[in-house]
Amino acid sequence: MINENSPKLSDEFLLSDEQKQIYSSAISRAWNHFLKIDDMTLIVLKGHLLIEEQLKLLVDDKMIKPEKIQRISFSQYLSLANAMYELPEDMVWLWGAIRALNQLRNTMAHELTPGDIDKKINLFRSTIPQNEEHTPEYSIKDCIVETWIACMYFTIKNNCSVSPQHPSSR
Repeated sequence: MINENSPKLSDEFLLSDEQKQIYSSAISRAWNHFLKIDDMTLIVLKGHLLIEEQLKLLVDDKMIKPEKIQRISFSQYLSLANAMYELPEDMVWLWGAIRALNQLRNTMAHELTPGDIDKKINLFRSTIPQNEEHTPEYSIKDCIVETWIACMYFTIKNNCSVSPQHPSSR
């Protein structure tokens, strides 16, 4: 379960000092902001935004002129990332988790009284790999944080550039 112990960048990545600073700032900003939220709708919406930032980094990094792409949906970013990157064996769950989170977010954002919300929550939770910390009490917040950390790890592992202008570096 999540707590105040902020994730840190591992030394296993060959990043410049500037890259480490940018990623560390992005991690701290997101972590400190996200920990303060208790409302489930806000958790899902903000978690979705954090993951969207990572998808944009992954996709934009492969483009020559990413600024030419406008009005692209979350689902389209996810499809592009899925087409551009092969996930390592221990992360094959990631695209499915992000897709399930997107469905949950869309239901919460676009339906005043969503009838199948528990079904969508359980679907999202079921996409997260089981481990010793993954208990029945594993909250939606825990699942989103685990998904976001996996995205951040994958972004760093693929040496995606983060410019100071990118939202995740603010």
